[in-house]
Amino acid sequence: MEKIGFFIQNFMEVLMDQAAIVAPDGTILYTNPEWDLYHLNQVETAPLFTGENIFDLKTSTEVEQLSEGLTNLKQRTTDEVKIRIDAAHQLVARRCLLDSDKEGFVLFNREITAYAN
Repeated sequence: MEKIGFFIQNFMEVLMDQAAIVAPDGTILYTNPEWDLYHLNQVETAPLFTGENIFDLKTSTEVEQLSEGLTNLKQRTTDEVKIRIDAAHQLVARRCLLDSDKEGFVLFNREITAYAN
C-alpha cells in the first residue's frame, strides 16, 4: 500500500477521472472516492460502477468483455484495452507500473458522445 500511495501521490493528474487501480490478481487497490466500486470478484452479482452518469455492468456479456480486456493486459498483448460496454459508454483499461517489479491496471470510464447533424 505504501508503493501504491506513492504512485497516487505522484500521478494525481492521471487519476482525476479514474475509476480504479486494479492489481494483477483483480484486487482493487485504489478507487475514485466519488464513485462506488465493488470488488471485481463480485461483479457477477453487483454493478461495477454505481452513480450518476456511470454505467453498470448488468449482463454476462459486459462482465465477459471486462474480464477479456484485463486478461489481454495480463498477457501483455497491449498496453491499453478499450472495452465497449454499450452504445453510450466504454471502459478503458490501461497497464500501469505499481513499483519496479509489479504491474497493475488503471480503469477509466469514458463516455462516447454522439451529436446529431
